[in-house]
Amino acid sequence: MKRILGVVFLVFILVGSFVMLSNQHRTLTTIVVVENADIGIPGITKMYEARLRNGGLYPALVTCCDYVDDTLSHGQRLAYTVQHWENGRWASLWEVRPEDFCKPYPLGIVSGKTKLSLLWPSRELTTEQEATGARLRKGERARFVIFPRTPGDYQTALYTEPFEIDEQMSQPEVQFRVAH
Repeated sequence: MKRILGVVFLVFILVGSFVMLSNQHRTLTTIVVVENADIGIPGITKMYEARLRNGGLYPALVTCCDYVDDTLSHGQRLAYTVQHWENGRWASLWEVRPEDFCKPYPLGIVSGKTKLSLLWPSRELTTEQEATGARLRKGERARFVIFPRTPGDYQTALYTEPFEIDEQMSQPEVQFRVAH
């Protein structure tokens, strides 16, 4: 009897895991968050980030960067890119490659490791904050592309709703760091 109950329990766990992993994209939602900030880019007053929220009943398996930053704070962030509407289609401003995601860089990540993590129900993970308005012109439309499985894999990507850029750099000829 114990053996039968053990087999039934194991089958239940396996079926539940399959259902959880196959349905996770239907329960993940994206939102864009905009905050006022002054990061020293003339004419730019807003920072943007995308959030991935698990609205389902089961945890979702996602790939994230588990890092320590230059303030020695621990965090996790998602791989992403930003696209803008150009010539009747969405075009990426840069491409994310798995080998470049989560690598240390000055005034940012001190150490980082790409890992699979469970995103529990009602929890969120975010991209890094960035001054998207410094990348584009006023009036352009943009959206975040989040890569919950493999950085750069558009087949499993999730997209935010488009948003309009409502500010512009006052010194566009000067190069500034826009992601923080």
